[in-house]
Amino acid sequence: MKSLRVQMIVLSQALVLLACLPIAFGGLWLSRRELEEELSHRLIGLAQAYAAHLEMTHDAGRLERLQADSVATHGRLKAEMTTFRDATGLGRVRVVDKQLRVLVDTNSADTIMPAFDLEPERLEIDHVLQAGTATTSLRFEAEDGTLMQRGFAVLRSDGQVVGAVVAEGSAPFFEGLRDFALMVGIFLVVMLLSVAALTYRFSRRLTVPLGRLLSVTQRLEEGALETVVPSLGTNEVGDLARAIERMRAALAARDTQTQMLLAGIAHEVRNPLSGMELFVGLLEEDLRGDPIAHEKVERVRRELDYLKRVVEEFLAYSRNVRASTVRFGGRELLLEVAESCSCVAQAAGVRVVVQPAQIELTADREMLRGAVANVVLNAIQASSAGSVVRLELQQEGSFRVVEVVDGGRGMSAEVLSRANQPFFTTREKGTGLGLALAQKVAERHGGRLSVASTEGVGTTVRFSLPFDLAVPLAVEDAATSLGPDWIG
Repeated sequence: MKSLRVQMIVLSQALVLLACLPIAFGGLWLSRRELEEELSHRLIGLAQAYAAHLEMTHDAGRLERLQADSVATHGRLKAEMTTFRDATGLGRVRVVDKQLRVLVDTNSADTIMPAFDLEPERLEIDHVLQAGTATTSLRFEAEDGTLMQRGFAVLRSDGQVVGAVVAEGSAPFFEGLRDFALMVGIFLVVMLLSVAALTYRFSRRLTVPLGRLLSVTQRLEEGALETVVPSLGTNEVGDLARAIERMRAALAARDTQTQMLLAGIAHEVRNPLSGMELFVGLLEEDLRGDPIAHEKVERVRRELDYLKRVVEEFLAYSRNVRASTVRFGGRELLLEVAESCSCVAQAAGVRVVVQPAQIELTADREMLRGAVANVVLNAIQASSAGSVVRLELQQEGSFRVVEVVDGGRGMSAEVLSRANQPFFTTREKGTGLGLALAQKVAERHGGRLSVASTEGVGTTVRFSLPFDLAVPLAVEDAATSLGPDWIG
């Protein structure tokens, strides 16, 4: 659900950016262009106005004849130019001749000197001098970081071009443009955060119910068909929940019918089996003097024992008993399992070894003992004479793990993929319910059963069960008297 929530937030952010960025950048670009045009017109207008003033007062002719030693004329013109600069808010005003020499400069006391800083604009100035039209330079950055621009206007005396007026001004409104860009950036950030918060809130209304639904379906997948799917509103998610609930109810009803059918068949078979077992016992007493007949009766008894075990496994699988959880020593349970399987192990020439580590478990003791014993019997049957079946306990975070490890023939990948399916078996007289029952027990405890097997190497069955220290401790039973290192 987190990935869906993240995807929704990322998508909403992308949509906001796609919608707002073109508007923001377009607005900034248009504003900047308008301001630049306004600055250019202002500088050109002021340069032309001052050139007209010089022409009208005949100072243009005086500037043409200005010499380096014309101190009085230079001082008067500079004072007038400085007054004009201050009144119009310009940064600098200059008059240059056709050789690009400064004649009068409001920001310098020198006169008749080359204007080296105007060399980059020589083409613009030459155009002004030749065509007689006003123009502006490109914007440039002053030493203090202020954006500046120059306006050029032709200066004439008696109709003859004598030079050009250079009006240099800053662009204070560009600072406002920067502030505007900053405000747009802040607006975008606030918009993105607001949309992310709203999307997160909306996504929770979608992902939280979906998460609950996913949790329930996972439990249903594990076989807990008694889990009721909660009502999740009247929208599409609620419709999906109701559809899953109807499916769960149908599966639960079918599962109940199957369990009743299995239980009924098992009970129907158990009654004649009890009678047959009784009569075989009586027949065995009558035929004690006939070894051949007695051997045949023993074979019948073994077949009856097999049928009895099949019936009991069918009954165990069909029952839906709740786990009565207690806390107990896991090592004692494994020792008890090893002892109960010792006769079968000795007959097969297999040793059952219990790990000496003491780790507590929380589970239904009898239910878990039966499931582990079932797996151990399978492991013994899969092992060859002289091999070992190990029972181990491990602690993995909040889970406790019971492992049954054998060195038998193992399973192929195809068989392993179906090993937990009910009624699937590769043995001639197997019920196919051993691992299915073990898995059912693990799931009833909120745990899981996993099987790992390599053909020709062996099989490992793991019961992973949650551990709860708050569960009351069980009374110690007879299994504790088996000793610390019992080996069957």
